[in-house]
Amino acid sequence: MILGVLKETKAHENRVALTPTAVKTLCGKGYSCIIQNGAGEASSFSDTDYTDAGARMVSSADGVVKEAAVILKINPPDSTELGLLSNGKTWISLLQHRINGELISQIAAKGATAISMDAIPRISRAQSMDVFSSQ
Repeated sequence: MILGVLKETKAHENRVALTPTAVKTLCGKGYSCIIQNGAGEASSFSDTDYTDAGARMVSSADGVVKEAAVILKINPPDSTELGLLSNGKTWISLLQHRINGELISQIAAKGATAISMDAIPRISRAQSMDVFSSQ
């Protein structure tokens, strides 16, 4: 399975969906990881850090979305990224699904699956996936 990480487009966003350490772990478990060029720069991770961890760099968001089965990002898809989604893809990010019903409907209309990381319960056994603990 190919996991793809997109570069954040939201102003002042310094996070990246996967670190090189996470990429190395995922690649070690048999996943393939592709990362959009420059995705980790705001988090002080170079493209070389990702390739050293086993990822392959891709020049555009379009290339990542076309190739990856699962697309990871911190923030919801922007209109361009939403336009790239297609049937069978899985989008994982913060989606604020309770207030972004239209966005969720648009993702579903594409035949894609959405996983809203902000919907994961804030309980002890899910703490490793709690996106708010990193804040």
